[in-house]
Amino acid sequence: MSNALKISLSLLVLFLIFMAAQMKAVFVSFVLAGTLSAAIAPLAERVEKYKVPRFVTVACVFLAVGAIYLTAAGLLYPTLKEQAHNLYENLPQYGRALHENYSNLKELAGEKASALEIGSEEVRKIVSQGVHHAMDFTSNIFNCVISAILVIFLTGYFVSNADRLWKDGLNWVPPVYRPRIASLIKPLESRLGGYVRGQLMVCLAVGSILGGGLFLIGVKYSLILGIIAGLLNLVPFVGSITATLLALLVAANQSTTHLILTVLLFFFEQWLESNFITPQLLGNAVELDPLVVLFAILIGGSLMGLPGALVAVPIATILMILAEEFYLRPMNDQPTPSQEVSSDA
Repeated sequence: MSNALKISLSLLVLFLIFMAAQMKAVFVSFVLAGTLSAAIAPLAERVEKYKVPRFVTVACVFLAVGAIYLTAAGLLYPTLKEQAHNLYENLPQYGRALHENYSNLKELAGEKASALEIGSEEVRKIVSQGVHHAMDFTSNIFNCVISAILVIFLTGYFVSNADRLWKDGLNWVPPVYRPRIASLIKPLESRLGGYVRGQLMVCLAVGSILGGGLFLIGVKYSLILGIIAGLLNLVPFVGSITATLLALLVAANQSTTHLILTVLLFFFEQWLESNFITPQLLGNAVELDPLVVLFAILIGGSLMGLPGALVAVPIATILMILAEEFYLRPMNDQPTPSQEVSSDA
């Protein structure tokens, strides 16, 4: 590879990184759509043999997923409505208990009780921040809906026009590299599809752990809560937080013991998921080392927040395939200095 080509590729990569940072939502939507299309494409190709158009397969997949989530929401709605009503009725009692515990804590603190005082200025800041976060949350929901529509549209487009898109894309690659790039299409599709399958296994593991744990603790509706936790776990961080709040809402209406045990259970599950479940299951699915998966999620989350964590593993998979093909393999194929000396002799 010539120096001019190396410099051009480096500049192109830097430009793409800059554009990705400026258009984060569009970039994340494209990566998610590409990942989903890689998972759906094999099914669409099989079904196409029976004269079923690819876009019909994509539509059926999304409708099936939507039906699963709507069914789960329908099952949980009566429970949440009942528990929310009970929580509302018991709020005065919870407030009195909180005030008593706060007073007892101040008495135990003695001379250091002043550190526990909460002034009006602190209360005002907390309320202001809460309103600000609520507005941000509303805005984020709207952006998520728009992004979800874009992802669905792009996924259907990518799957339906995969052959033509790959052919047109290869026209932009120098002819000398086209065979090598073309040979990477199937492995790339397999690994990105593996990412989706790995995420489903992570969701199954998380749902089983939380559902079983809540059942052992004695929290009501543990089966439904476990299912919801697994389904929401497709979205990093947000899914876990939402599932936690739902479980705490139910546990708080039972007893303080149930509430504390539920909090401990979710802390344990988060530790287990972050250190073992996600790195191992996702790492095996995309053929990446678990440490690489963990670092990819951490780096993606640090750079781009939740969207970055969502697409970190697919991007790491793509980069690893390219690095293996264009750097690691040529480097290992080259003779070592000792081999060159022996061949000269």
